[in-house]
Amino acid sequence: MSSETLQDEYPKCAERAVRLLTAVEKEFTGLLAAQQISLGVPIESRVKEWTSIKSKLERKTLNIERVEDLDDLAGIRAILLFRSDLMPVEHIIRQYI
Repeated sequence: MSSETLQDEYPKCAERAVRLLTAVEKEFTGLLAAQQISLGVPIESRVKEWTSIKSKLERKTLNIERVEDLDDLAGIRAILLFRSDLMPVEHIIRQYI
């Protein structure tokens, strides 16, 4: 698909991704609290900006049909205070994937 077509599709896709991230953050925060896992800083999330997607398409030979096909369109980051929390958090993530 052409870069122009993907760019036209991006705003609607980004809007859905923001709503998804909001829901995921809320659910993940609740799951961490239920397990009494503390974070070093609040959860961070982002939706990849169009300029970054365009740059990636130019640098790499990606053949994607839709913006949703990107595996890094949206991301979430949780920084844990304790190494001992890694396994419980991994379990939470795997349980809900």
